Amino acid sequence: MKNPDIIIITGPTASGKTDMALKMAKEIDAVIISADSRQIYKYMDIGTAKPTLEEQKIVPHYLIDFLDPSESYSAGEFARDARKLIASFQQENRPVIVCGGSGLYLQAMLGLIPEGKKVNSEIRKKIQKRGKCTGWETLYNELQKIDSEYAKCIDKNNIRRIARAWEIIEQTGQTPTEYFASQQHFFPWEYKMIVTEIPRQVLWERIEKRTRTMINRGFEQEVRTLLYMGYDPSLNALNTVGYKEMIAYVQGKYSLEEAEKWINIRTRQYAKRQITWNKKMVKKY
Repeated sequence: MKNPDIIIITGPTASGKTDMALKMAKEIDAVIISADSRQIYKYMDIGTAKPTLEEQKIVPHYLIDFLDPSESYSAGEFARDARKLIASFQQENRPVIVCGGSGLYLQAMLGLIPEGKKVNSEIRKKIQKRGKCTGWETLYNELQKIDSEYAKCIDKNNIRRIARAWEIIEQTGQTPTEYFASQQHFFPWEYKMIVTEIPRQVLWERIEKRTRTMINRGFEQEVRTLLYMGYDPSLNALNTVGYKEMIAYVQGKYSLEEAEKWINIRTRQYAKRQITWNKKMVKKY
């Protein structure tokens, strides 16, 4: 008997990935594995556009809503967990849809990011010290000079990703692009990749509509609850588009109108990076 389909749905934020995955899953009786690096966290439902509880009842979802916001979770961990789930559903002859816009997670799952290799602690301390002394913007600018291709795919304000890039450079002597390209490709199943593409202007309108919907659904209260529970705004889980701006509003640094404006601006910037990343993904696979 032919193995069941494995379908990967990716694309920029607000481009319709979730709706497509849900519709397809109902048609072929598939499960959905989330490849979203923010939907993994508990208590962060509105700001991550997480599938509703009703949607999760209709179609089983995995690797979603299982981690405390204070905990870390790497792309390598996602890769191992996702492949383990896929293997189990293959044995059950159950189709699998992997849906999400976290390109690093998908690359890891497809075998381009090494697993189990830890960064040398001294190198990590060195990079952190350098970032604090010279500024992370300076490190990002230097990264652009030696690996512009990889720099285009990361947010210049994402300290964790900038630090990771320099850890790779220091530990391997390779640029991140060279390093990832040299890794052994390991994904033992056939799959189909679908990239959601819609006109830019339509995407920008969808982003603005979704931001307004999040605010109307109680995004402010979700953020206030997280802060009341004691979660530090500097946590990686909260140091992300949407939450950063709403936290700034709650702290009195923005008006609600300013927060909404900046959420839209930064979400569009994030979507552009995803589009660039996805084009490279399609070329590779």
